[in-house]
Amino acid sequence: MEELRQRGREVIREKYAKTYNFLIPDGDLVIIHNLRNFCQQNGLNVCHMRSVNAGRIKSHRGWRKPETC
Repeated sequence: MEELRQRGREVIREKYAKTYNFLIPDGDLVIIHNLRNFCQQNGLNVCHMRSVNAGRIKSHRGWRKPETC
């Protein structure tokens, strides 16, 4: 039963996950789907990355939001 619940949670997380664009420290563009999972896998703070995306802070560990013209 717990396994079924876990799969259901994963489906819901994936359904509502958003896509983000960031510049990695060496300047390449990266498209990220599901920011929370990406941050957990790469040792980044999800709250700080969301703040970078919103423009509240400039960068987090070298990751920054691409400038739009």
